[in-house]
Amino acid sequence: MRGVPGMAQGNKKAKVGWSRREFLKTAGVAAASIAFPEIIIACGPQSSGAPTATIPKPRKGASIRLLQWTSFVKPADAEFKRQAAEWGDANGVTVAIETVTGDQLQPKTAAAVEANSGPDIIQMQYAWPQLYTDACLDVSNEVNILIGKLGKPDPVNEAYCKVNGTWRAIPYTIVPNAWTYRTDDFQQAGVTSFPKTWDELTSAAAKLKATGKPISQTDGHAYGDSLTMWNPVLWGF
Repeated sequence: MRGVPGMAQGNKKAKVGWSRREFLKTAGVAAASIAFPEIIIACGPQSSGAPTATIPKPRKGASIRLLQWTSFVKPADAEFKRQAAEWGDANGVTVAIETVTGDQLQPKTAAAVEANSGPDIIQMQYAWPQLYTDACLDVSNEVNILIGKLGKPDPVNEAYCKVNGTWRAIPYTIVPNAWTYRTDDFQQAGVTSFPKTWDELTSAAAKLKATGKPISQTDGHAYGDSLTMWNPVLWGF
């Protein structure tokens, strides 16, 4: 089983690394499956060294199960399945795509890990490779092959996908977040620029609260906004 992070949260800088189009064009829709030992001929033990000279070929007649969330853009799911079927037909592999709602992806993943049975590939999000490390294969060889073709991925993806120096997941995509705020409220509170550090954010929040306009953020274990906020906090300290 292996994770493919689908939402590594972070601020998107100028282009650093791979676009989804580049990834699919270079590696094929099921590139994330090429290290799974049950569908690869003579793949052998995974290595974190340099990429091999020959990219492993999927075994004809094999099948792959892939679990991912249901996209907010419905046509994206249909296109993903079309591309998966196209790749499967070209390589003699049956690709089964299962989609679930975003809030069900983690429970499904946890259940598969606990049972040691389930999808071959999972669209992991956030820092799940760090959480489910023992269930993720070493895919350093595959990532190194892609780095050789596409360059290095975004540092946020690397931080999530690389565990103790070993790639446990292949970076796939990143969803940047943007803050929307009232510049006049900030100026009234004496905050002259948007906070760049957690300390500056804490200071700005105190000043804004003093003017009756505190900063608010979802807390708890709710899926979505709370994770988007508190994951960076936890990783920042």
